[in-house]
Amino acid sequence: MEWNNPDELVEKYCDNGFVKLESFLNNVELERARKEVDTFVENNAKELQGRDVNYVDGEINSVHCLHKSKWVSDIQKTDSIRKLVSLFLNEAGEARGAELFAKPAFSGLASPMHQDNYYWCIDNANALTIWIALDDANEENGGVYYYKGTNKLGLLEHKPSYALGSSQTLKHPEGMEYFEKVIPILKAGDCLIHHSLIVHGSNANTSANSRRGWTMQFKGEASKYDSFMQERYKQSLDEQIKQRT
Repeated sequence: MEWNNPDELVEKYCDNGFVKLESFLNNVELERARKEVDTFVENNAKELQGRDVNYVDGEINSVHCLHKSKWVSDIQKTDSIRKLVSLFLNEAGEARGAELFAKPAFSGLASPMHQDNYYWCIDNANALTIWIALDDANEENGGVYYYKGTNKLGLLEHKPSYALGSSQTLKHPEGMEYFEKVIPILKAGDCLIHHSLIVHGSNANTSANSRRGWTMQFKGEASKYDSFMQERYKQSLDEQIKQRT
């Protein structure tokens, strides 16, 4: 896996908080990824429960344990992915999870604006997501939006969102009016790489087209999990889950 002007990509990632890579998967790789993700979901549908899955109108909206797929886990360990991750983290990376955001046609749920590290609880926030489009993604079908440069703000205050699949949201969203909001247009097979501190989210999918996104998460090998942050997040999540049942 080679990319033109890697230094320029890293500079954009640091400045904006995200970068887009076109044709991250070729057509053969894209079809394989779709097949493997669909197979994992189908084979484990009965076992998926609790915080591992969220449904909307009887359809899966998100799956939060895709790292349990052997195929996905093996992909995260490949030399090409490790090389790419280390380029942006500026050190060796360590896989920490993988998810599917299925966002089905007509009913896919919105994801309120948030920072990933409020969930991940990594002490220095040196972590990223590789967000791979399994379908075309754009404003019409609930594509991811980013507030450029918000990765430089540090960890912001959050509050419970009570939203399925994204249980936290910014406590003071009005602050985002000072930042440019961008919704990258993705073709299936393109990907986004975004920092764990960039403020982002997505709108509901009311279109006739699904918007599946497969994500892989990595942190810097030297980065540690903050136990206080983890306990704070766990308490908030447990309370929200209780209210749903």
